[in-house]
Formats: sequence, C-alpha cells, structure tokens
Amino acid sequence: MNLKRIALTFCVSCLTAGAVIAQDLGQATELFNMGATSLQSDDKEGALKYFKQALDMAGQLGEEGSELSNEIKALLPKLYLQIGKEAANAKEIAKAFENLELAKKTATEYNVAEVADEVDQLIPTVQMIGANDLLNDGKYAEAAAEYKKIIAGDASNATAYLRLGMALSKTTDQAGAIDAFTKAAELGEKEDAGKQLANIYLKQANNLYRGKKIADAYTNAQKAVQFAPENGQANKLFGVIALASKKYDDAIAGLEKYLAVTPNAKDKNAIMYQLATAFEGKGDKDKACGYYKQIVNDPQFKAFAEHKIKNELKCN
Repeated sequence: MNLKRIALTFCVSCLTAGAVIAQDLGQATELFNMGATSLQSDDKEGALKYFKQALDMAGQLGEEGSELSNEIKALLPKLYLQIGKEAANAKEIAKAFENLELAKKTATEYNVAEVADEVDQLIPTVQMIGANDLLNDGKYAEAAAEYKKIIAGDASNATAYLRLGMALSKTTDQAGAIDAFTKAAELGEKEDAGKQLANIYLKQANNLYRGKKIADAYTNAQKAVQFAPENGQANKLFGVIALASKKYDDAIAGLEKYLAVTPNAKDKNAIMYQLATAFEGKGDKDKACGYYKQIVNDPQFKAFAEHKIKNELKCN
C-alpha cells in the first residue's frame, strides 16, 4: 500500500470539508443578512423566514456556526414578540396569540428570560382586547367565555369581572351578571359595578311591577336604590312601588329623592300628587296639604286637589 497516496487523499478530504463548511457558513451568513435587510424594510415576516433558514443551516455546522446560531436565537423571540404586539394593536387577536406563544416558546428554549416575562404580562392584555371586541360586536356569550379565561388567570382582575357582568347581563344569565358585578365592586369597581347592578334590579323591578308582583318588585327596586342612590328613575320606581305597598315612608323617601335629583322632571306634578297621597296615607295632614296646593292649578289634578284641600283635609 502506498502510504504517501493515502496521506495525500486524507489531506485533500480535509481541505474539501473545510471548504464546504466555509461555504455553508457563508450561505447562512448571507441568509442572516437578507433577514436583517428585510427587518430594516419593516418586513418582519420576511425577516423571520430568512433568520429561521439561517439558523437551520448554522445549526448543522456545529462549533463553526455557533456564533451565528446564538445571535439568531437571541433575536427570534424578540421578533415573534414584536409581531405579536403589532397584531394585538391591529386587533388581529388570533395572529397575536400565535406569535406571542411562539415568542414564549423560543424564549424559553433559547433562554431569553426578559421576552418570556413580557409575554406573560401581555397575554391578559391581549385577552382583554379580544374579549372587548366580542362584547362590542354583540357576541355576548363568546365575550363572557373570554372574560372567564382572564379571571381564571387572575382572580383579582376587577375590570374582567365588570366586563363579564356586562356580557352576561345581555344574556339570560342575570344571576351570573349580578355575581360578576358584585365581585367587581368588591375588587374596587364599586361605582361602575353599582350602576350596572342598579340597572339590572331596576329592570327586574319594573317587569315585576307590571306583572303585579308587588312584593318582589319592591325588593328589587329597593336594591336598585341601594346600588345607585342618586339614580332618579330608580328612586321614582321605588317610591311608586312603595306607595302601592302602602309603605309610606319609603314612598316619600323615593319620590322626594326623585324630585331632588330631577327638579325639572316633566312628571313633577304627578309625583307631587303621589307624595300628597303618601303623606295623607301616613296621617301627615300638613305635608299632604302642602303638596295638594302645589298642584291645584294643574288641569289634570285641579278638581281632585281642590276637593282634598276644601272638603277632606280642610287645609288652612
């Protein structure tokens, strides 16, 4: 055997392998540079494609491609994160989640901790954007499902509870809406949640009153006032129902509050008539007379008020 020929053949193979590695590294570097150019042109999707190709090629080169591989690995999670953010801002929620998940996956795989942390912070925000869009589009059941996901991840999210209540209030799940608003109030959304609760109880009170279920109507109207003490309509309905229930003190409180918060109400005289009736029922002649006198010139109440003033109450 010719040892010199064997040695020569071996050296030629080494040179050939080295040339191949150098060529592959050059191609990988060129792909990386193409990705960088795309990135400068704000073509993040194109840049992502080139970077991934460069990483695949550099990864096959072992130690020779490690420097380029590490540079790409540090870059990819950040690029996925940026694409996810832009998609969220454009309200492309599915695309946003897809890229945020890829950002978290690659950040964990390549040990880019700051990206993984930022994704964890962004996910609830993106979920909220998506849920709000569903709510605004009238997709109430779907929106409620998304708000529940947010709450599952953060049980202290008052805004999610508030929006969950808003979504459920548009469905048949009024009990669920009340529970959600109550929790929102406990977590700090007291004013807004209170208004929403008042609206639910006010609506229920009105429906029950029309259905002549006076006792239940009274309970719901009372809750409406409790949650929104300055709500004129809630106080008015509470007063009217209380008067029908012969709960005169409650009737007076509700009706007088209504006039206090809506002094120019078109039905002012009708409310004063009811107040006169409530004070009369309570046995307070002077207050009853005072209200009857205020409506004596109203054609609708004139005859009745004059009769009360002159004949029944004999007002001074």
